[in-house]
Formats: sequence, structure tokens, C-alpha cells
Amino acid sequence: MGSGRKTQNQILGKSPRFCIILSHLSLDKVLKELDIQFDSLLFPIIIVVMKDNLVPVYKLRKGRLFQGDLVLPLSFGIVYEDNGQYYFELFIDEGFSLSNLLKENRQAILQELSLQGDLDEGGRLFANKVHATNIQPDILKISTECFGRITIEKPSNSLDSIELGNDGRGSSLHFLKLEGLKMDFSDHTHVNAYRNHKEISWHLLQDYHWDHSVCHIQVEGAEYKTIWSKDDDGEIIVEFLPAEYQYLSLPFAKYEGFKADFISLISFLNGATVNVRVEYTGTYFSQPKLDAQIKHIYSFKKEETRSFNNFIPLNGGWFKGDNILNRALFWDFNRYRYWNNKLDLNAIVYVLGNAQQGKSIYERVYIQMILLERLSDSYALIHPVPNPKLVDEGIFADLKYDLEKVLSIYEDKININHYQTLRARIFGLNDGKRQRTDVKIVSMLEDVGIEITDEIRKVISEDRHAIIHKGKIGSGLAFKVLDKLLRHIVVKLIKYNGPTVDSKSGEGGGSPVFEGWEKYRIGE
Repeated sequence: MGSGRKTQNQILGKSPRFCIILSHLSLDKVLKELDIQFDSLLFPIIIVVMKDNLVPVYKLRKGRLFQGDLVLPLSFGIVYEDNGQYYFELFIDEGFSLSNLLKENRQAILQELSLQGDLDEGGRLFANKVHATNIQPDILKISTECFGRITIEKPSNSLDSIELGNDGRGSSLHFLKLEGLKMDFSDHTHVNAYRNHKEISWHLLQDYHWDHSVCHIQVEGAEYKTIWSKDDDGEIIVEFLPAEYQYLSLPFAKYEGFKADFISLISFLNGATVNVRVEYTGTYFSQPKLDAQIKHIYSFKKEETRSFNNFIPLNGGWFKGDNILNRALFWDFNRYRYWNNKLDLNAIVYVLGNAQQGKSIYERVYIQMILLERLSDSYALIHPVPNPKLVDEGIFADLKYDLEKVLSIYEDKININHYQTLRARIFGLNDGKRQRTDVKIVSMLEDVGIEITDEIRKVISEDRHAIIHKGKIGSGLAFKVLDKLLRHIVVKLIKYNGPTVDSKSGEGGGSPVFEGWEKYRIGE
């Protein structure tokens, strides 16, 4: 950082672009390493890292930073982006005393804030889940980071894009930009080549470019047509069109109602988590350079997906003709939503996707076993496991009376809590089966139509105990059995009838196959 010691004010005065919050416990050490003299702080926030790779994307002419009764008027602001994360450098109106606010109500500005402002190029910006990361009262500046959604709204009468007039797309969803989705396309574009004004024919595979997939989504009694393709960055773009016998596209409000289920099912098919980066809506849009009157941009760090599960071959070139995406979203989406409402499949898929990225086999196995137990517990609530009685209820009523009578003789000699525990156990003596976790898992598998093989039985009994109670992964192959078993359960629940790693189309997902482990790779 150069020669000579630097004070806090000198560092803060340089308007750095990135900052992090540190506790005072580690602050002395950090400042010493950076050769910065520690001055007394008005608040526990200081810049310790400077990054030069932030890209300015928008300018704000004025606006406000607010939450509840707190309103900070803004005179100017710059929006930066770095690998998908968005940052705001905001300047407060000169008539506002930022120093007094910090002295009187410091916590108010450290809570989650919202931002609204006028764009320099026209239109407005809205952002939620905004957090202050650096505050400089001497120059009336606040640096913030966004962890939520940024909405860019242009004037509705803009002439820079295709006006749609009254065709019904005013409040419709036009496009989605997705990240993390890896898929082979099922539809092609035919390319005609000419030389010297004559058409020439290349090899069949060269003539046809597999560059998109047409997919219909059936939800709540309506059908919506989509086209999936890639943009110049290699990310998937989903275009929403009117279905052939409809006149309206997907209303944005309706999309928001099933968005979580939609992305979760795609993530399950993908074998890894899929995220929405941008939503394009409003009264007009433009192509091929995507734009729209309203853009919802989600601020989060873009992370490379290291591993994709191949249980469903969405990225398998030999399965182009199956159009897996269309099959699942048209025939199975409503059933997925039904079972998600019952069993919270979205949470199962999300955690399973995170486990897929785990570096440790121990981490994966532990997460998978917890998911299986959670799924069986939820399933048992709506489909209780049969619980036969050991003896006739009339006989047990007399037996229970006699046992309680004997126990009461010792009531004064037993701790009251222990006495009540013994009494409760007497009431449950006639239950033929305790509601053990392994019993619930077996019952669930039988209900959905999965055969209990020796490999499955070993994992849910011996290996489960070792994994949960001893932190051991059992047979060493438990993580492969568990991963495939969890995905088979979801496939059976939603009645997915497309290809899997174990079955062809039309076989209803088949049954888990555990022979030949080299065939089933957990990640690639």
C-alpha cells in the first residue's frame, strides 16, 4: 500500500469500490497487516479489500434509500456489477446529516434496506435486500451490496424496442435467462448453403444445427409454449410464446406463483441447481439483443457448476428425440407441484443439488441420508404406516388396568417424570410396530413402487445407523445407492415416464439398478 503509515480517514477518502464488515476482534490484526493506523471508529465498518474489476452498469440521478421510517435522500449513485453481484455507491443529499443518524440510530442503517432511483438514461430502478457495507459521513457516501432483486423499468412509450400494441403481452413474461442449466437441444435449424448461386448439400449432420428445444408447459389447466436456446455467453434463454390455440402469453403474476416449482423441477432434470438471472417482462421487448420494458435482475455471485448428476440424461445426445424437458414440464409438472405441496420436494431437490457439488463423499452421504429420513417422515404424515396390535384391544384394556395398578404402588418411590414415562410406555405396549425410521422408509418405497433390493435394505438399516450415529459411510457405496434411490422416489411420485440412467422412455423410471457401478457415475 506504499510507504508511510496511513490513517483510516485517508483510506476511506479514496472511495474504494468494495468493502467487508469485520468484527473488532480481528480488526487490529488486519490493520496491522495492511500497515494502517487504527483510529477510533464511529461504527464497526471499514474497507479492507479493494477490487478494481467492478463494472459500472447504471447511473442514478436521484433516489432514496429506505426502510420503514428511515428515508435517506440520494443525489447521485452508481451501480456496479462483478460476476453477477451488484453494488451501489450512493451519495446522500447535502442537507441530510449522516453523522447525526449514525449517532442517534446506528442500527437503522445497518438493517436490510430498499433502494429506488431515477436512471440517468431514463426510467427507474428498484432494489431490495440492500445492505450497507461502508459508510463515509464526511463525504455523505454509502456503499452497499444487493442480495435480492433489481428491477429496471423503462418508460412504457420507449421507441427503442418493438412496440406490441394490444396483442395481450402487456404484463406477460417474455424471456428468462437461466444459469447452471446444461442440456442438449431436441430441435434443429436447417441451414441452406449456396456457392456460385447454387445450393450445395453438406453431410446431414452439418445441414442441421441442433440449437433449440420447443417445450410446452402445462400448469393449472393452461398450456404455454416456450423455446429454449443459448445466448452468446452460453447461458440458456427461455422464450415464452402464445400456444398455438391461445392468444395470451404467460402472465407474469401467474409465473411468479409457480416459479419456485418450475425452477426446482428443471434443477432436478438438470442434476444440479438452476438459477434465474434475468426476467424480461413489460409492454414491449426486443430481439435478438434481449431487452424489455421491465427487467428483473437477480444479484448473486455466479458460481461454476462442477458436477452434474446424469440420472436423467437431459444432456445426453442420444436422447434428443425424447425431448425430456417437454415430457416433464407438459405431463408431470402439475404432479410435481402436488407432491411439493405435500412433501416439500423443492427443498429436497435444492439440498440434493448442493450435495452434488460437495467435495467430500462423507458430506454427500450424510446429506443424502438426512434427506431420505426427512422424505419418509413427511410421507408417513399423509400415508401412515399400518400399526397392527399384538393382542385384542379388549384383552389389552384389562391388562393395561392391571399394569397401571401395579405401577401406582411405587408412585411415591419413583421420580414423577420417570413415573409418567413408565405410564406412557404401558399405553404403547400393544403396538405391533414402533414407528421406526427404517419402517417408514420401507413403507414409502413400497407405496411408490420401488422394489426393496438387498442393496437398498442394507443402506436403510446397517448403513443408516453407521452414517447417522457414528459418522461412517457404511459400505462405501452407500452414497451411490442413496443418490439413485432419492431420485427414483421423485420420479415415481411425479410419474415421469422419460428415460433415466436405468430405463428407456415409457418404462416409468424403471427400478434402481445397482449392478455395474461403473455405469452410474455420481458426477462428471
